[in-house]
Amino acid sequence: MTSPGRVTLAFFVAPLATPFVLWLGELILDYPGHVPSGLSGSLMVNLVFALPVAYLAELTLGTPAWKIYRHFGVSSPLAFAAGGAVIGAIPAVFVAGNPTVAGVICALAGAASALCFRALVTVRTT
Repeated sequence: MTSPGRVTLAFFVAPLATPFVLWLGELILDYPGHVPSGLSGSLMVNLVFALPVAYLAELTLGTPAWKIYRHFGVSSPLAFAAGGAVIGAIPAVFVAGNPTVAGVICALAGAASALCFRALVTVRTT
């Protein structure tokens, strides 16, 4: 059984993966071959705008998902990644621009966050 403190830590830390994945996706897709300048492509901008969305998605959708996973004893990395991808793709509906690309990047960010969460709650201590 996972300690409540470890679960709390996972809920606090896991969404931090989201802005980093979005930032990397932005760098790869928007700026092939050169370094971005200005606000666009900034990790800080992604932290300011994406992190509150990541915490909100985790609170509203991730918490029930964790309760369901815990109830049924799900610990598969693939299950966590799939659940995180679905949760991550939902906010992409509200992103301007290409919804397909935004959906894929947001799904990857959600999967990364969910895998980070899983890593934190399933770490074995001796």
